[in-house]
Formats: sequence, C-alpha cells, structure tokens
Amino acid sequence: MVLAACAGDPGKPGLAGPPGASGNPGLPGLQGPAGDPGDPGNAGLPGAPGAAGKAGLLGAPGSDGRTGSPGIAPHASVMVAGGTIFLDGVAEVWGSGFQSFEPVTVIFDIDNAPGVALGVTLILGFATADDGGAWRLEASDYISGGDIWKPDTFRGTDNLAKRFFNGVLAGNVFSLVAVGADGTRASTPVLVKSNEPAAPAPPPIPAKGSVLVGSIGTAGAFSVGLAEEGGEITVIAAGFGPGDLVSLKLDGIAVKTLIAGDDGSVISSFLPMLFAGGTNTIAAAGPHQIEVLDSNGNVDFKAPIWITAK
Repeated sequence: MVLAACAGDPGKPGLAGPPGASGNPGLPGLQGPAGDPGDPGNAGLPGAPGAAGKAGLLGAPGSDGRTGSPGIAPHASVMVAGGTIFLDGVAEVWGSGFQSFEPVTVIFDIDNAPGVALGVTLILGFATADDGGAWRLEASDYISGGDIWKPDTFRGTDNLAKRFFNGVLAGNVFSLVAVGADGTRASTPVLVKSNEPAAPAPPPIPAKGSVLVGSIGTAGAFSVGLAEEGGEITVIAAGFGPGDLVSLKLDGIAVKTLIAGDDGSVISSFLPMLFAGGTNTIAAAGPHQIEVLDSNGNVDFKAPIWITAK
C-alpha cells in the first residue's frame, strides 16, 4: 500500500506587526589606541618686537696689552744711490712716503733696535721731509747712537765708523733704516765697503798734429802719397813735444829714430829699406804704411804710401 502526499502552494505573507519597544543602551566600548599625529600647521606671523631692556652696568676695564713692535709704513721707502756705502766717501740717501715735514733720522741698524730707540747703531744723518713726504741727504761722517760707544775709546766720528766697520761689518750687507719722528719707518739693504774704488784715469788727450808722407821730385815739388821704387820717402809730422824721441816705421818695422824740434815737428827723407831674410832690401812697388810715434806712446800717426815701379 502506498501513500503519497503533495505540498500545497504557500500562503500570502501576513501583515507586519507593531514595532517593539526600544531596548536599553549598551555599555561603552574600550578606548582605542592613539592615532598618528597630524601634519604641522603653517607658521604664524611674527609678533611685534618687545621693548628694549635697561642697559647693564659697565664692566671693569681690562689690563693693557703688550706693546707691539713698530711696523714698516707700507707706503714709505728709502734707498741709497748705488746700493753701496763707502766709509771714505759721500753716500746719497733718498726717502719718500713720509709725513709732510716729518723729521727723519737715518741709521745703520746694527742690532735691529726696535722703534725709534737707538740701540747699537750709527747715525748717517738727519733730514726733514718736504710737503710731499720726500727727502734727501748726503752722509759722509757717522755719529755714535748707542751706549757702547765711549768717547775715550773712539775719538772722532770718522775714526769710529772706520774702526767698527773695518773690524766687523765692512764688506757685509745689513739694514739701513729711516726713522720718522711721526712714526714713519722704512728700511733697505746696503753694502758697506771701506774705500771707494779709484777713479779711472782720464783718456789721453789726442794730439793736435798731422803727418804728411810722399816724395820730393827733381823740381822740388812734393808728391803726396807717392814715391818711386828705389827712391826716398819723405815724412813731415807735427804735434810732438819739444825734444821727444820719434820713431819712424815702415810696414811695422822701425827704420829711423828722430828728435822733435822746439816746435814739436820732425822731417826726414829715407830709403824704404826692409830687413828680410837676414838682409836689407828696398821695399817693392805697391802699397805700404808709414807710422810715426813718440817714445811715450802718446802720439801715433799712420799714413799710406804707394811706391811706383820704375
């Protein structure tokens, strides 16, 4: 026996019921962790400046610092003509860049004495700058500037300079310093020597004279610069001292010695003989040179001569 049943269609939904009453609020939950900080805001406008405070009390003055060494004025300069000072001569010293009308003392700075205090020094001289700050002096005697110079030891400024420099510094380079009364200071190196070099001898004064070389013809006429082969050569010269010994040379070979007259002139005629190969021979036709000079070497004339062939 089989039972079979079939489900019917669902019914339509019923109408909604009225709302229920509100429930009681729940308890608050636990606090969560702090969040990340936010970005900083833009800077605000600066505030107005505050009023100045009252000045504080003055502090006690500090102690004085050490005195520095005097500086060399960067615009001042001093120089010695030639860069050398000769103890027996006159030195020219020039300066510039000093104060207007500033008194200046020029010294040999032997021990690098500071400031204007003259320690072991020798004073070359004194000058006063002009309105442009330039000055010039000529120094020839030197004055003691230090306590080590005793009047009973050194007598006379020249003796002082020579004894000191010849014994210690002559031939050396050291400082020459120009010290201005208003604080200007300049220095330069100088070479000190004992004696000035001897002045060179003046050149000999050229003689005011002349020479005439040639020959005298049969009619007595003088032919300048010419002579016949085998004939005599005539020399006339002036400008020698009275009584001077005068040598005649032909092509550099002495052929005759003469004595100048009271008027300083000589005249001679001679055969042009040349010593060659152990014998004297007459000069051949062609050009030759005549030289006339005194024994002191002060007067020396040269002239050409042409010997013509027969």
